[in-house]
Amino acid sequence: MKIRLNLLPKSRENKIKNKKILKFVILQEVMIIIITVLFFGVVKGIDTIANFQLDGVNQQISSNGTKGDYIEIKKYEDDLKEVKTKVDFINKIQKLNVNWVPALNKLAQLLPQEVTLNSLNGNGYSLTLKGIAKNRDILIKMKEDIQKDQCFKNVDIPLNNIVLREDIDFELTLNIDRKCLNNYEKK
Repeated sequence: MKIRLNLLPKSRENKIKNKKILKFVILQEVMIIIITVLFFGVVKGIDTIANFQLDGVNQQISSNGTKGDYIEIKKYEDDLKEVKTKVDFINKIQKLNVNWVPALNKLAQLLPQEVTLNSLNGNGYSLTLKGIAKNRDILIKMKEDIQKDQCFKNVDIPLNNIVLREDIDFELTLNIDRKCLNNYEKK
């Protein structure tokens, strides 16, 4: 028969027991930290490999850019960009909340019958008119009439447009006064 003798006081026994428990808890925490670091290392490695493969695929796609699908997608992207710029322009006009019809009617009254407009492009309050005038005198008179009107400012026709005598292709740029547009809206 074995007899065990416990010579340690109870408080000392509890301290030893608590030390063992503390060592066990610290060991578990260290293991959890090591496992977490390994997990993040594996995730970072997978991310690096995925990025490397994605770069390879992108290089392959760009090197095979002559294929029909890639060209077609690029064409659609370009078309979408063009449509977006047009929609943004219309959106800007709508945000300004300007009624352009009276101003364009006034401009139409100032244009002589001998002038044919081919296009009208706007950018904010700036307009560019392109067209054909029958002769130089009509073009100069049209410019003077538009300049006299208080609604239109900075009327400009490049000099190369008035060198010819007849059937002149012209490009006239002008700014519309914002106050004038606002006065039209109040009427």
